[in-house]
Amino acid sequence: MGILLIFNFKNMKIRFITFSIMLFCFLSAKCQQTAFVDKISALIQNGEFEIAEKEVDEVLSEDHNNTDALMLKGNIIINKYIGNGPDVFLGVNNDESIFNTSIGHIGGQAPLLISKEVCDKVEKLWLKAIDIDNTREDIRLGLCHLYSISLDTESLIAYLPTLVKNISLEQPHYSISDYARNLIEREKFEDGMRVYKEVYKLYSDQFGLLSDIAAEYYKNENIDSCKHYLNRAFPLISSDEISLQNCFFLYSVLGEYEQALKCAQRFSELTKDDFYRYYKVLLDNYKGKVLASELEELSKSKNENYRNAANILLDENLSAKQKYEALVKSPENDGIKILMHHAYIQQSKWAYFNYCEVLTYNHRYFEAIEHYKQLMPIVEKDDSEVKPKDIEIYVAWAYHKTKQKSSALIWWEKNLSSKFLYQKSAGAYFLGINEIDNGNIDKALEYFRLVSDQASESKYATYCWNLVNKYAR
Repeated sequence: MGILLIFNFKNMKIRFITFSIMLFCFLSAKCQQTAFVDKISALIQNGEFEIAEKEVDEVLSEDHNNTDALMLKGNIIINKYIGNGPDVFLGVNNDESIFNTSIGHIGGQAPLLISKEVCDKVEKLWLKAIDIDNTREDIRLGLCHLYSISLDTESLIAYLPTLVKNISLEQPHYSISDYARNLIEREKFEDGMRVYKEVYKLYSDQFGLLSDIAAEYYKNENIDSCKHYLNRAFPLISSDEISLQNCFFLYSVLGEYEQALKCAQRFSELTKDDFYRYYKVLLDNYKGKVLASELEELSKSKNENYRNAANILLDENLSAKQKYEALVKSPENDGIKILMHHAYIQQSKWAYFNYCEVLTYNHRYFEAIEHYKQLMPIVEKDDSEVKPKDIEIYVAWAYHKTKQKSSALIWWEKNLSSKFLYQKSAGAYFLGINEIDNGNIDKALEYFRLVSDQASESKYATYCWNLVNKYAR
């Protein structure tokens, strides 16, 4: 299994397969000295590194080629390095996105990063162990994991072919992809994608990897590359349910509904369920040509969501707006709901707003802007459902992401007058950042100070507080 995207960050499920290894303390089925390994592992886990190191060194002094001792020596070095770091991670959320509202955390863990010096020391020990006993799959896996969390991309890529020849994992291509994700999590996106593509070269018959690559590009907002790999993946995938779900989701949120329908059909052929019929009904409803016979058939489905949708659409007592409001209560992700929103934008301002928000959330910024231009006059004329203030932060973000700076600033200025702190602080932050870019520190501080005293109540207010402390004279 690879990445499962029932998706869009808000409701994204990712199936990351991790090995039965712990960087902190490997426990290998191939260990010859189980009692010794268990004892040293327990010492490491308890933070008793000096005792563990002394006992391991004693074993190595008698037997320089003891692979378990060499493996454990590397673990001790890693854990001593980790143990000498801060006990807690203090920080704020540094994701500028309007969709990530978390203020910050205390006691959380940042992605573990191992220094090159530590990596080199451990690498020497583990390569020696592998030379002595080339059956040590656990150490090979640990070595690649070490490369990935120390950002040694070149060594990782160079070692992958050797790893592939010497492991017997179930679905190894997905497990090895963890190394790529380790790099991505540590803000080395391009390196991570290089590793992903190297893994695909080594497992060129595993087409699900292409859908995983497409998904990573989607998450990184590189829609063109996402579509490129998506279009490569889908024709080749026939029996991988999770990869078909990924393809379906991506095609749907990118507005390629017919392709999404083909994915749904292939998925339902595998699973023998009604998902294809459900999505086809929603697509036909969007096109304005849903058939009563199809709805009647779907209303008999074993799936409650599918039955409910069919019964809502069959109910002649409901207006189009009421049908929309009933449909969107379903616990579906954006891969389904985007079609629900899209179908009713003419009947409901709330549907139109939700459609614009989904476009924005799923990185379709230029399309979102065009729809915002059409929606705003409608809302300004009648704000009984959606208020103009509800839209402003989304419009500002869409312009910001498309690098239309002057337009973005106009909309951030509008957010500055919002009665909602989140929007107001977003306006203050982005307007202040613009002034910093222009070299106007005093003006930037004026913006930041509008909300900095409320740092504990908003992510952007926290950003502003930090910047006040950084730039105030």
